[in-house]
Amino acid sequence: APHFQQWYAAQTAAGHTLADLPKIEWVFRVGADRAFPLFMALHVAVKVCGEDRIKSNEAVIIRPSMVTVCAYCPGDTRAHDRFILVKEYRTSVMNEQGFVFELPGGSSVQPGGDPIAVARDELEEETGIRLARERFRMLGQRQIAATMIANQALLLVARLEPAEMDTIVARQGTMYGNSAETERTSLYVFTRQQIMEGRVVDYATLGQISLVGDN
Repeated sequence: APHFQQWYAAQTAAGHTLADLPKIEWVFRVGADRAFPLFMALHVAVKVCGEDRIKSNEAVIIRPSMVTVCAYCPGDTRAHDRFILVKEYRTSVMNEQGFVFELPGGSSVQPGGDPIAVARDELEEETGIRLARERFRMLGQRQIAATMIANQALLLVARLEPAEMDTIVARQGTMYGNSAETERTSLYVFTRQQIMEGRVVDYATLGQISLVGDN
């Protein structure tokens, strides 16, 4: 699987060696024929570069990298910048609302794929917003939770005009998503201050939003 190969390449590039793979703990497959291994948990033994030891008491969870879209509108102050979030039920959620509030995104990015094309499609699918390709810019690529899962997020930014955001605000709560994949998302707009002071987003989303702004 390409996402396993990306993890393995990163390990070897850092000088680590896969000494053993005692067990495939589980594989979560998706697709019409359940052929694609979206998530895999592997019990691995890795010889750690420069430490003269083998780390063998962990499982690595591997999934494909993804695209995240931060569509925002600058406010009169940084605290009043407005951001588009989607509300979605995820079984791992542990907040008061019982729903995840996150930046639009997702979808596996295949090696050699076009992240902007994926970003445009994901933004439209989850929020109903279709923007021209030239309005997206790549901000960066980082691992989301390096202690838990082996994948990365490509963060793309799209700057909206106040009139555009006002129109979007008027349809907050509208539902979108890909019903064929049991995805149901609702469109919401929050200011940076509301996001910072509230508890609606996780730390990964908070970190991505903190990188975005005109300054």
